[in-house]
Amino acid sequence: MWPISGFIFRTAVMAAVAAAVMVSGPMQAIAAPPIPVASFDFNAAGGGPDAQGWRALSRFEAETTHFHIEDFAGDGHEATALAGQRSMWCGATAEDPQTCHWSSAPGYGSNWNDNLISQPFAVTGDVMLGFLMETATEAGYDYVYLAFEDLNGFWIPLDTYNCGFLAPCGPIAQSYTVPAAAHDGSLRFRFHFRSDGAIDNEFPYGGVSHIAFVVDSLTVSDAGGVVDYQDFESEAVGDTVTADGHWYAEPNRDAYSGGLLVDGTATLQETLQVNGTWFWGFYADSDRDYGCAGHPEQLVVPESRSLIRSPMIDLTRDLAGDPLVGTVDSVRLAFDVYRDIDPNGQKYYLWHIRSYIEGCLASFERSPVLFQGNQKDWYRLEAVLATPMGTTEIVVDLVVENFFFEESHCRSHAPLFDNITVERFGGGVSAVAGPEASGRLALLSNSPNPFNPVTTIRFELPQPGRVTLRIYDVGGRLVRTLHEGAAMPAGLSTAVWRGVDDGGRSVASGTYFCRLTAGGQSVIRTMSLVR
Repeated sequence: MWPISGFIFRTAVMAAVAAAVMVSGPMQAIAAPPIPVASFDFNAAGGGPDAQGWRALSRFEAETTHFHIEDFAGDGHEATALAGQRSMWCGATAEDPQTCHWSSAPGYGSNWNDNLISQPFAVTGDVMLGFLMETATEAGYDYVYLAFEDLNGFWIPLDTYNCGFLAPCGPIAQSYTVPAAAHDGSLRFRFHFRSDGAIDNEFPYGGVSHIAFVVDSLTVSDAGGVVDYQDFESEAVGDTVTADGHWYAEPNRDAYSGGLLVDGTATLQETLQVNGTWFWGFYADSDRDYGCAGHPEQLVVPESRSLIRSPMIDLTRDLAGDPLVGTVDSVRLAFDVYRDIDPNGQKYYLWHIRSYIEGCLASFERSPVLFQGNQKDWYRLEAVLATPMGTTEIVVDLVVENFFFEESHCRSHAPLFDNITVERFGGGVSAVAGPEASGRLALLSNSPNPFNPVTTIRFELPQPGRVTLRIYDVGGRLVRTLHEGAAMPAGLSTAVWRGVDDGGRSVASGTYFCRLTAGGQSVIRTMSLVR
């Protein structure tokens, strides 16, 4: 159900860029070299780990909530208030900035995971929850779960609603009873809305109702009578918490995340090319180890759906912060991945890219294949995505999914992710400011680039100071130290790299990273050696 037109997908080994192996849609001629706009190695300048703005999340962990009070007065509403003038709704209006490039709105979007939760109510005896509701989502894929919290803090299901566009649930009245034995005098309830990654109002192929989920006239009663009643009529449109604080909306965070930065010197790597830097793994607090393969010291990825998410990546500036002009026509995502994934198992990794136009979500794309690979190696994976016209920013997800992990299965700690880069095709640098104007540390474009075998590296220092200039390969391994420690003057300086390592040996064709460190700051730029 995922569109893949416009993709050019290719993979490459660690230190070489391979030819395209799969093309979906027409291949675009690229007249100019790509411009690096983001690079992440996850190593702090002074040593140790640095997430560099990336966050670990569960696959279905939301960052925002969509439950709110609504009067359905805006454009395009199919849903209406179930009683009075206002109801609680899990949805987004046409006026919401996030829907400006949706297929249709109001409605609900891809991968929503939202809660409407009550505060603990003091109750006695059997407790009844009653309410009015209406929902219409993609049948079989999008759900509303109703639950209460038991004595051990677990959410116990009361009902599940999965009503489709052709067979909506309501509006209907519902009521449920929680017996006295299931609580200790305090009780909470929760509505949990979850959608999958396609066929909704955000998705280009739409085809669903704009109703999503509406609830009203929430009534909690116990042996003594009505404990709480909410009709939302006195609430302000857009509120996510009732005025009395008894019901509130929040993102759902039930699922295991597992993402963590790990030290390569203490992580199992059954390969000659060992990565000794910091990188991402997905086995935080795992209760399983790799003893089945003779490595009980190494924890493994448990059954989970996890990801790491980048900060917003600005396509309008290069790595040095110089403004770019022209039109972005595509971006290239590249990252190193350690593979030890049984192709016959139900574990794989993939990428997601979200495009933004002037801060507004334009589209959501994911890799057209699910990646595995039982090779025990570090592998350089690259994907080129044609972005929607006008894209100015993107967010990248690297996702790991591990299903049905039984005791009899032997599964590894892979995948591991490192050295993530994003390059832009189209446009160019508008100008390079002089050192007096910049007032910042800057690593400028090397020339020529691509090169064979000599290139000149230019950089600016805002003030005199000690400088380190090093070259790394795509695996994060140090190749050549061009300058280390000695003080240099403010302003523009140059260094020459002749395509050799610190031992004087010629290095192979491929992508390399130049890292400049001075004054407690670091900047990185990519270079391409083509022999």
